Amino acid sequence: IRFKGDKIEGVVRGVHLDPIANFINIPWPVYSPAWGKFSIDKGGLKAEAEFKDEVLDAKDLKFPFQGLVKMDWDGKKKISFFSESLTSSFAHVELEGGMVVGQSIDVSIKGDIKDIKQAREFTSLVLRKDFEFPEIRGKGRSEVRIFGDFGYPRVQANFSLNPGGFDKFDFDSVKGEAEIFKRDFFGRFFIDDPSMKGRVDVFTTQKGIKTDIRLERGLVENILPAFNILIPLKGEASGNFEFNQEDEAIQLKGDFSGSEMKFLDQTLTQVKGKLDWTGDIFSFPELQFGLHEGSIKGSAHLQLLSHEFELDVMGEKINLSSIYPAIEGDLSFNLKGKGAFNQDSALGNFEIKNLYLNPFQKTEASGKLKLGFTERNISLEIDGNFFPGENKFYVSLDVPLDGMPFLGDVRGFFTNIDLLLPWKGAKGRINYLAEIRSAEVSPQIKGAIDFQGSVFPFPQFAHAFRDYSGLVFFEDGNFSIRSLHGKLGEGDVQGSGRFKLGKGGVEEIDVNVEGKSLLLSPLERTMALVDGNINLFKDAGRFILDGDFFVHKLSWRREITEKFAFSSASSYEPRREPGFFDDLTLNIRLKADNNAWMENSLGSIRGRFDLNITGNVKSPIVLGDIEAFGGDLYFQDREFKILRGRVSFIDPLSIEPHLSFKGETYVKDYRVTFSLDGLLDHLNPEFSSSPPLPPEDVLALLALGEAFKRTYSYDRSTQLSTASLLSFQLSEEAKKRAEGLFNIDRFRIDPFIMGSSSEMTARLTVGKKISRNFFILYSTNLTAQREEITRIEWELTDDLSIVGTRDEKGRISIDVKIHKRF
Repeated sequence: IRFKGDKIEGVVRGVHLDPIANFINIPWPVYSPAWGKFSIDKGGLKAEAEFKDEVLDAKDLKFPFQGLVKMDWDGKKKISFFSESLTSSFAHVELEGGMVVGQSIDVSIKGDIKDIKQAREFTSLVLRKDFEFPEIRGKGRSEVRIFGDFGYPRVQANFSLNPGGFDKFDFDSVKGEAEIFKRDFFGRFFIDDPSMKGRVDVFTTQKGIKTDIRLERGLVENILPAFNILIPLKGEASGNFEFNQEDEAIQLKGDFSGSEMKFLDQTLTQVKGKLDWTGDIFSFPELQFGLHEGSIKGSAHLQLLSHEFELDVMGEKINLSSIYPAIEGDLSFNLKGKGAFNQDSALGNFEIKNLYLNPFQKTEASGKLKLGFTERNISLEIDGNFFPGENKFYVSLDVPLDGMPFLGDVRGFFTNIDLLLPWKGAKGRINYLAEIRSAEVSPQIKGAIDFQGSVFPFPQFAHAFRDYSGLVFFEDGNFSIRSLHGKLGEGDVQGSGRFKLGKGGVEEIDVNVEGKSLLLSPLERTMALVDGNINLFKDAGRFILDGDFFVHKLSWRREITEKFAFSSASSYEPRREPGFFDDLTLNIRLKADNNAWMENSLGSIRGRFDLNITGNVKSPIVLGDIEAFGGDLYFQDREFKILRGRVSFIDPLSIEPHLSFKGETYVKDYRVTFSLDGLLDHLNPEFSSSPPLPPEDVLALLALGEAFKRTYSYDRSTQLSTASLLSFQLSEEAKKRAEGLFNIDRFRIDPFIMGSSSEMTARLTVGKKISRNFFILYSTNLTAQREEITRIEWELTDDLSIVGTRDEKGRISIDVKIHKRF
């Protein structure tokens, strides 16, 4: 210390300034000592003090500082101070200002704030004032002015924080302004953050807090919990909200909208509504949103303390495939009710249009809804029916509000089984029950099905499964057939297997069925007593029906040239869309050791066979052999005893049997032998006799019943019979040459006697197949007096054809032929 007259100068090192602050009567929440110089002149003090703390940590409401501060005190009440750079644990600022102790204050502070929370504590200590507004936190740039009455100064601040927070909100970037006067606080915050963008105005008084939110966008899962609204709603929304709190009374009102949000993991679109929380009543006076391509609108009110609710809501055209991809349909519903949690429920109705689950039939459903509430869960009960018929179902769901997986039970029955099959005619009842558990992709479903009934038909098959029963377990589209019993053709059948349903319907099948003593008619005009087993297999690349059948007895009354068709429709039914079994491939083996009879225009034959039926179910191919070891063959009104016979199916592309046959008959004293060899449309007949005769004599013997006699007088019947036999050989040779030369499909020469005369002539018939199902035939006699006949055949389906004819007199007729099985 140096004395210069009335002036005193001095230097201080490591001196705490608390005694001086106490003397001046100003708060001093600083623990850092000072280094510097001072001078006292005429009762006034001028000083330069430098704080040198290196460790900047606050301790016991005392704060450290670094930096040089200049101060001027008039020795009474007026103080001024300035610092270009002052650093503390909470800020690095520039300080300038002054005060008249007990009267006024005017201080400006600007700089970088490292910790607003500590800055608030320091300001509160300096001003000797507790701030009642919610916490502000963060770091950034700020300009603060403290001015006005010394006892009740006004504080104004502009700030830009990165990051920043207010009360229960935290953001990446906040700009704003704030003002404190006495016990009131006003703050305006401009927020730009990935979770929220908008403006928030906060005004606090002794009575309470008022918050006004203008939201451009924000995540509701971050905003609503700040107001203690705990509902499982997520997503981005915009809107305006007003929050008021006085003592324990709370009120939140506002309107909101959002393009997409989530509630209990369900996606909501075009959300729009109003929110009102007053006291313990939380409500949506207006609410509408899109759900699964449909729309829902209504209102909801909840009394949180008394646990009461009021609900009025309706939904339209909700697409079920958005909930579970394998199901199609449009759901509409309504719900209305009020009451207490755990006691009362909201009731309503529902309707599902165009309900479809491949491969089942399209249907509709309707019924009643019941919605209940608890503090933690929402319960839903559905009591409905599939139409047409009595097909009841009941669904119970328990949905937790905390976002945990929901649980449910399903049970019901079907009496109209046609709804479940891609074909009609089944009679019986199906009972089912299942458990449902929600998952991230789609619900998990596990349960069982038992069924029983009197008739279960099969498409394109003449017999139905009768008196059947079975049990099936399923889990997430995978079905396991544990047991299957029934009657087929009066025989016993049992089976087991599995199949899988997916987005496209039945994706996989592996089912085995075994039968004993089955009396079946697999084709028209056939009957067989068989034992057999079949396996129906389907995956992404194959759809095959494998089978082995041993035939104990067989009666076959079909012509061997007939096409294979396992059934026929009762009337003409044009196909409008592909059938489930259109791509089915057959691989079936049929075997009989003996007691197989064929009775048709060819004869009455007993034999055995070993055949394989392969190819597509709509156009199967037969391979294998049929061997005859007894019976009679009919030819030219004669019965030939079969000596040997074999029909071989060797063409893997079409059913064109090869016939090898030898038979005998006795005429007078002659043993006539008849042989055939070749494909059906290229047969080569050969005749011989014992005692031996020339071929023309053998033909005459068969036609006349006696040996050929060279005479010039025959009656008409004798002439016609002999000519018919002779023309057989001639026309066959001519047919072969004509077909090769003119590319025609039918060529025939038939003898006949004209009118009442004995003049014999011939009729020529030629035919050409234009396409697979269109045939033209032309016939005329070979005399000058022409008698021409034209015939057109158009086979539309296996059961329907149109025939047009122009006869020898020029008359035209059109016939429609329908083949119907009785």
